Amino acid sequence: MNEVRFHSPEHMDNQKYVDFVRREMGSRVQIDNFSRDFGRPSIVWRLTRNDGSRAWFKHHEMRRLYERELIGLEQFVPALGTQTWWQSPTVISRDDELAVILMTEVSGELLDSTPVSSDERTRMFRMAGRFIRKLHDADISDPEGIDAAEHLRDRMAHYLGQGEKAVDDATATWARELIDDACSVTGVRRVPCHMDFSPRNWLILRDEPGTGFGVIDWERTRWDLWQQDVQRMEYDHFHREPHLRDAYFEGYGRDPTEHEQLQLNTISLVTAIASIPWAIDHNDATFVELSRTQIERIREKVG
Repeated sequence: MNEVRFHSPEHMDNQKYVDFVRREMGSRVQIDNFSRDFGRPSIVWRLTRNDGSRAWFKHHEMRRLYERELIGLEQFVPALGTQTWWQSPTVISRDDELAVILMTEVSGELLDSTPVSSDERTRMFRMAGRFIRKLHDADISDPEGIDAAEHLRDRMAHYLGQGEKAVDDATATWARELIDDACSVTGVRRVPCHMDFSPRNWLILRDEPGTGFGVIDWERTRWDLWQQDVQRMEYDHFHREPHLRDAYFEGYGRDPTEHEQLQLNTISLVTAIASIPWAIDHNDATFVELSRTQIERIREKVG
C-alpha cells in the first residue's frame, strides 16, 4: 500500500485545508497536488470547479512566508495598476489562523518548464526587466525607513555567518571584504522586491495578444536593494546566455552603475555561500554544486 504524501489532500493532517477549499470553492471541487516533493513542506494545490474555472491554494509552513506573500499580493501587485501585458495572481480569500491563501490562476506556462524559441526567451527576459523596474519604481514607502547600505551589511553578515563554514577561510575573508566595499555608500533606499525573481517563477502567456508575462510566488517579498531581483540570474542564466542580460537590462531601462555592480556581486556571492548548508540539509546535491559553481564564477569575474 502506497504511503499518502505529506502534501496530499488525502493526508489526515490536511483535512482542515480541504475543508477551507470546499467552503470557498464548493464541495465538488477537484484538488490536484502541485507541491514540491523536496525541500520544504509548503502545500500548493490547483483547484478546478465543474465549469472548468481554476484557482490555487497555498499553505506556508512558516508564518513569515505567509505574511510576506500577502504583502506581495495585497500591497505590491495592486500598486502596479491594471494588469495588461503582465499578470499576477490576486487574493480571493485567506485564513490567517490557518495561514492559507486562495488566489486566482494566471493561465500560462513556467518559462523554466516549457519549450520556447530563442526569440520568445529573449522577449521574456526583456519583459521581466520591464516588469521588475515597474515594481522597483512603485510608490510604496518602506515601512522601516532603513538605509539600504546599512540593511545590506546586516543581512550579508548574517547570511555569511550561516554559510561560511561551508567554504574555505580565504573565501570567507574575501566575502567580508566585498561586504565592506559594497556598503561604503550611504543614502541608498530600499525598494519593493520580489526576492525570488527568475524564470522558475515567470509565466509565458501565449494566449495574450502577442506574448504576455506572468509572475508568481511572492512569498519572499520585502523591501531591499533592487539588485536582489537579479542576483539569482547574474551568474547562472546571464553567464550561460549573455544576450539575456542585455535584454533584461534593456527592459529595465538602465544597466547597474559600477558600485551597484559591486553590490550585485556581493549579494550573489554571499547568497551562494549561504545556500550551501541549506542545500546539504535538504539533500539537494544539484543546488550545492550550483552554489559552488556560482562562487567560482564570481571569483573569476571579480578577482
